[in-house]
Amino acid sequence: MYIIPREEINRIELEVKPDYLIAINKLVKQGIESALGEIGITVQINNDELQNWCRQIGSSFLDSESDIYYEKITEASPCQLMEIYDKLKRNYNFAVNIRGKRENVFKDDGWNRARRVEELATAKKFLEKCFPYNRFVSKEEEYDAYEYCKQMDITVCVYCNAQLTHTVIRGKQKKIRPQIDHFFPQSRFPMFALAFYNIVPACQNCNYIKGNKYCDLSKIYHPYDDRQSELRFVWNSRKLQIRYNKVVARCTAELFHTEDIYNMYEGIAEKIVEKAQSYNKQYIEDVMEIMNKHRLDGEKLSKDEIIRNIYDYVPREECFGTPLGELRHDILDDILRKAYC
Repeated sequence: MYIIPREEINRIELEVKPDYLIAINKLVKQGIESALGEIGITVQINNDELQNWCRQIGSSFLDSESDIYYEKITEASPCQLMEIYDKLKRNYNFAVNIRGKRENVFKDDGWNRARRVEELATAKKFLEKCFPYNRFVSKEEEYDAYEYCKQMDITVCVYCNAQLTHTVIRGKQKKIRPQIDHFFPQSRFPMFALAFYNIVPACQNCNYIKGNKYCDLSKIYHPYDDRQSELRFVWNSRKLQIRYNKVVARCTAELFHTEDIYNMYEGIAEKIVEKAQSYNKQYIEDVMEIMNKHRLDGEKLSKDEIIRNIYDYVPREECFGTPLGELRHDILDDILRKAYC
């Protein structure tokens, strides 16, 4: 995973998050009120205990003094979302009878996904109505997934750093946008379907690979976690390899099949190495002398600028928005450090 840089997180929180929360909180409030009003009508509940549970949890979502107030959910950080989920498990759980055994709907790794249990399906449907993600992606809302992706302006997948994730809107026609991944899967955490820090613009491949797997924050990097990912690409023995400095980096790479994906880019890595090794120090000195001799503005280029132009080097701070930026940076960084100290 290629974690969103801190300066980019600051921009998103300043420019994107406020508009998103205004629109989404309005949408969620409508969803909860509608879901409560439909109990026993379009949401058919034959179980009195389940009906009471829906009313209780729905009312708590609307209560600003509640631990699970909907505005607390939509703006909560990833860690806070897990704290809210713990409160749901402790204070708002509901037990169902599954094959003669009583089981809770909220489990440690998310929603109890036992199949063909009517009470589970009904309770989940109620929560999905409360947090209507389907309206967010319907193209019918004034602020929707397209507007969100446009404001996010993330053009390279934050998970693989390889695939483009463009958003194209022409007038009123919404043409293209990235897929939206739920870090805590929507199928397991339906109440977090519209939480700001739980939706991530991603490429189709990564969204499909990740699927509905549960992500433990102690084992998997979250895109808004601005720590270094501790993953590095190296070219060794004519092969592309990935090295991990932390267990969490390896677990994250395993979740997203990073090694499998980057095996497809080994040919690109080889060409980067061949190009870098085809130039020596004297070549760089000669190019620098010629380019500086003929510059019209009189300002001389530094050796770092010359090296960057010749090798198409990607600085660390530019990796996030550059396809294969991490790959190019890591491989060239090793070669250039050895060649030019």
